[in-house]
Amino acid sequence: MRSRYGFFLIFSVALLATPFAFAHDYGKDLKTTKDILEFCEFYYEEYKLLGKDNLHIQHPQYPNISTCMILYNHIAWNVDHPARDKILISEIEKYLGDSSFVKERHLEEFDSVPYWIKKDAAMWARGENTDNKYAYGIRAMIDASLINLPVKDMSYKHQCNSSRVCVISGDYLKYAISNSEAEMNHVKIHVEQVGDKVNLVYEKTTSESKKTEKLSLDPKTGKLSNRIDKEFNQFLYSVPVPNTLDNGNFELEITDEVIYRFDDHKRNAKILKNSAGNYMEVIDEKTGILLNSHFEKNALFDDWQKVELVDTNIFERKNGIQNELKIPKWWKETTRWYSDGIISDAEYLNAIEYLIGKEILRV
Repeated sequence: MRSRYGFFLIFSVALLATPFAFAHDYGKDLKTTKDILEFCEFYYEEYKLLGKDNLHIQHPQYPNISTCMILYNHIAWNVDHPARDKILISEIEKYLGDSSFVKERHLEEFDSVPYWIKKDAAMWARGENTDNKYAYGIRAMIDASLINLPVKDMSYKHQCNSSRVCVISGDYLKYAISNSEAEMNHVKIHVEQVGDKVNLVYEKTTSESKKTEKLSLDPKTGKLSNRIDKEFNQFLYSVPVPNTLDNGNFELEITDEVIYRFDDHKRNAKILKNSAGNYMEVIDEKTGILLNSHFEKNALFDDWQKVELVDTNIFERKNGIQNELKIPKWWKETTRWYSDGIISDAEYLNAIEYLIGKEILRV
């Protein structure tokens, strides 16, 4: 089963030359919301090291382990308070439903439309469910390959492999930046113009503010004309990717070639590390784009920072799988027919495929 969320790294060498020491199995049945909480606590240390998508790959027996991200990102997760468990269990029930079908809804694979998706669709058609909850069911069916989406190839626009950065006007990159202080910031870089310089618009959003700056970078090296901030240095490199690099903070050397999954397609990538082994970058081989970076101050992992590419229009993408949610109001009537048994599963799924392919429906 494929995961919609993010990417995974396929290689035998562990992150930062550290073996996957946490790769263990929970080994218990998940029947209640309390079981879900214990399950997520069991995998939390592994999540901090690997990230959500690589954690998913390590444990394919739990195809929706990413459900735990709801809890990991909750303000109560790291709080020492008598009501902590009660608050988190309430959050599970809020997002996942009652414990009688938590396991079916979030932890089991399926090869036909499951009851919980039909129930959620019927409630949505009656106005008793949100668009987000309805879209979750569609994404689950995409993950399970019940809905197959067309692929839009964006690579033809770019002329790479010319000892320059591989971007054109209109390209954008979005990154999530997380750290050991439980902060989560987001950065969007929009390419305005490419010539002797690459002109950019840089937007950074934090929990407290949003700032926008106009920057430029050297098209031959990818180096920015000025330092943005301490946590984000360089996100583009010339192609072909050099064997050794200097990103302004570290001197890096290629140590591995890997297959890296971003959304629904695989990318050939290079892993670069510094001599101390506590900083790593994963760079897309074809475009020179930074896919992921990870810094750990010491071996105890108590001070770390991770940068992850979460969206871009440069790679090929599946139509309809975007950060923007768009569901036409008239689609509720068709969903009501489906809930009433007037149209079949196959007819309903084919209609969803068509609408997503035409970008009328976006989930």
